[in-house]
Amino acid sequence: MNDLKQFTGLYSLSKTLRFELQPIGKTKETFKRWLEELGNAEHVVDNDSNLFLEDKKIKEAYMTIKPIMDKLHEQFIEMSLLSEEAKNIDFSNYYEAYKINNVSDKLERGLREKLGNTYNVAGNYFSAEISKALGKEFKIKKDKPYECLTDAKMYYYLSANVKDLAKQTDGIDEQTLANHINQFKGFWGYLDGYNQNRENYYEFKKEASTAVATRIVHENLPTFCSNILRFENGKRREEYLGIYQYLKDND
Repeated sequence: MNDLKQFTGLYSLSKTLRFELQPIGKTKETFKRWLEELGNAEHVVDNDSNLFLEDKKIKEAYMTIKPIMDKLHEQFIEMSLLSEEAKNIDFSNYYEAYKINNVSDKLERGLREKLGNTYNVAGNYFSAEISKALGKEFKIKKDKPYECLTDAKMYYYLSANVKDLAKQTDGIDEQTLANHINQFKGFWGYLDGYNQNRENYYEFKKEASTAVATRIVHENLPTFCSNILRFENGKRREEYLGIYQYLKDND
C-alpha cells in the first residue's frame, strides 16, 4: 500500500464556494414592500427607483417581443430559401456523388456556402426597411447579413411597424405593443442571449446542428437523394407516377 503514496498530492483540488446575497434591515423591508406592490397592480408606483417593477416590465416586454422576432427570423429564412439565388443552386454533383457513396466534406461545405450566400437577399430587404425607419442608410455586413435582425437598430424597425406587428400577436393592442417595444430603447442588450441563439441558425462555414444550412445539406439532402434512388429503382415506379398524376389532376 505504501507504493500508492506516489499517486497522492499530484494535483490541486478545486472547490466551488457558493454565496448568496441576503437583504437585511431596511433593505429587506424595502424589497418585501416592492414585492407586495407588484402583487397589487393598483398600488404599484411607476417610478424608476422600483427595480422589481422595471425588471417585471422588461420581462413582460421580452415575452411579447420574442415570438414577433421569431416570426421575423422565419420570414428572413423563407425569403432567402425561396429566392432565385437559392433556386439556382445546383445539387446534381452531390446527387451523383451520393449514388456512389462518395460525398466529400468539400462538396458539403460548398453547398453550405451557397446557401449562406442566399441570406444576402433577406439581409438587403431588412436593411432597407431599417434604413427607412431610421431615416438614414443602414448597411449590413456582407459576410453576416442576418445581423440586421440582431442589431440594436432593429428597435427602430419594430417601432415603425407596430401596426402590422400587432396583427401577428395574440390579443396585444398597438399601444401595449408600442410600450413593450419602447422598453428596449437603449436596452437591446437584454436580448443578447436570444440574439446569439438565433445567429446560430445562419452558420454555414462549419457544420452546426442548429444551422439551417447544416439541416439542409447534412440531413434533408441525403434523405431526399435516398428517396429518389428508391423511387428510380423501385418496382412500383409506374404506380407512383400514376398516383402523382392523379393528385396533380385533382388538386
